[in-house]
Order: sequence, then C-alpha cells, then structure tokens
Amino acid sequence: METQNEMIRVPVRLLNETDTGWLVTQDKNYNSQWLDKSEVEIPDRGEIKPMLTAVMSREYADKKRVKYNV
Repeated sequence: METQNEMIRVPVRLLNETDTGWLVTQDKNYNSQWLDKSEVEIPDRGEIKPMLTAVMSREYADKKRVKYNV
C-alpha cells in the first residue's frame, strides 16, 4: 500500500544551493524550483554527473509539483 509518507527518488539537475534549499530542474528547458533542504536529501550531490537523485516524501513532491513516476 502506497502512502503519502513514502519516500521517492527523483532525477534532478542541481543549479544552485543555499543554507536552506536547492534550486533544481527536471527538464532541458531549465524550468527550476526551490526545494527545502529540511524536506529533501540529495545524497549524490558531490558527484559529477548530468542528473542527481533527490529523495523526498511523496507528499512533499506532490506539494511542490515535482514530476515522478508512479
């Protein structure tokens, strides 16, 4: 059974970072949005690759309208 608290993995490109958030994009058009560090983890952010993986709750992804596969 899937719940809103289920953690999901989302591919993102990291554009910028502050003390409280990450500016990310999910598409080639660079439509970006800020994600709160308190809600999202990017465990591979130190790696050099085109897309990183953001881990967040399904509820937060829905709130921020983050695209993810069901």
